[in-house]
Amino acid sequence: MTRRSFLAAASLLLALGVLAACSSSDDKATSKTTTTKVTASKAKSSLRFAPVLGSRACGGATSTTAKAEGSPTTQFLPQPGQLNCWWLGEDVGTANDLTAAEVVSTTDGGGSAAVQVRVRPASRKKMNDLFNACYHDTPTCPTQLADHGSVAVILDGEVRSAPSIASPNLANKTIQLTGLTTTEAEALAELINS
Repeated sequence: MTRRSFLAAASLLLALGVLAACSSSDDKATSKTTTTKVTASKAKSSLRFAPVLGSRACGGATSTTAKAEGSPTTQFLPQPGQLNCWWLGEDVGTANDLTAAEVVSTTDGGGSAAVQVRVRPASRKKMNDLFNACYHDTPTCPTQLADHGSVAVILDGEVRSAPSIASPNLANKTIQLTGLTTTEAEALAELINS
């Protein structure tokens, strides 16, 4: 899903929500609300989280799935611009696991934005299992360039960031999704909060 189609999907979700709220028939409102929830859930799956198993220069076409030596089935996904590609483990979470999204400025000086979020209480265990595996440098999330393993933040099939996990139990805290433009951050926050 491209950035343009992601924004179009977010606009469609908003329009469907307005139509459902303005419907004069209870049956029609229920039908449109159900459609909105299904569409929102599908759109939320475009944001995913997975452990980083390795990386290398993309060097041409990429595969959506691959198998690294001695590791479970993985994904091989690029960063925007395809300068670097990442071997990833299986997805652990999606935007459905997040709540309370808010756009914030980052301090990288590049004018980029981030989305600050909290993990839903029902999703904290599985997300902490991921974060803690990376923090403790396990085979399912080995150390890359930093002192701890990394978690890839995947949006529309691209690795937008892959931060090293610097403390345990991150799902119990407020976290930031970085590597976004202001427009992308606003659309993502709206999607998470829908």
